[in-house]
Amino acid sequence: MRLGRPATIFVPSVAAPAKLARIKSYGARLVIAGERYAESLEASEAFVDQTGALPVHAYESVETLLGTGTVGLEFEQQDPTLDSLLIAVGGGGLIGGVAAWYRVASG
Repeated sequence: MRLGRPATIFVPSVAAPAKLARIKSYGARLVIAGERYAESLEASEAFVDQTGALPVHAYESVETLLGTGTVGLEFEQQDPTLDSLLIAVGGGGLIGGVAAWYRVASG
């Protein structure tokens, strides 16, 4: 959004309304595809094949881990003495990025 690049986000019909609203608020094109995340992934892969768009997987891509790793950076900046975090785990993208940040930051 900040770079003025278009984004197309694929989600299943079971996605939370709050998530859908947030995606729309950022100006992304929202595509509701299928009833499950696997079906949305398939639709997104077909879109990539048709358009040549850059795919960024919800949790299995370097770009996602780099982005979520910044959450760890933000935690560290807010409280360098923080010694415990409680993070929800769905697909693993958020925990993967935050864990990677703390692993790198700790040496």
